[in-house]
Amino acid sequence: MAEIYGFKWSSAYGENPNVGAAVTWAKGLAGLSGRQLADGLAACIASAEPWPPTLPQFRMMCLGIPPFDAVRADTGKQDGFTRLVWQYLDGHRYRLASADKADKLLLAAYNRAKEAVMRGAELPPAPEAHIAYEVARAAPATREQVARHMDDIARELGIGMVADPPPAAQEETTHDPEAVCHAA
Repeated sequence: MAEIYGFKWSSAYGENPNVGAAVTWAKGLAGLSGRQLADGLAACIASAEPWPPTLPQFRMMCLGIPPFDAVRADTGKQDGFTRLVWQYLDGHRYRLASADKADKLLLAAYNRAKEAVMRGAELPPAPEAHIAYEVARAAPATREQVARHMDDIARELGIGMVADPPPAAQEETTHDPEAVCHAA
């Protein structure tokens, strides 16, 4: 940390790693994995803050607790911590509240979630998968289907449709001598 923050670190916490603040920091960071500590240091390096974090702030960085503004902006609940915050929030009251009241409700839920994670609570897992669905492709109807549907519609409406006789019936009538005589 002294290499990241220089004099600001050593003036705030001292240079001896065996006394004072160093002992307190060791107790406060006990139980964190090497990966979590590395995440905290990476967050310090990426931060625009010119001053070193306090022990609770650094522990939050190690545990991946985002700032309140980041949780407010995560409307898709992509972050695990944001999903935890929403578990502490009454969504109905939040949606019905004014902007100021909604921010207070969200901040209260954020603080409860933050405390839970700081005490060792697990973040909710990411959603497993999306609900699968099939996209139905429209297929054009065949002539037979159209004719059948038109007949059904006519029957429902009580309309007597004069359908052309089938081609086989037309041939029979044209070859029938009596049909020719009647037509004449």
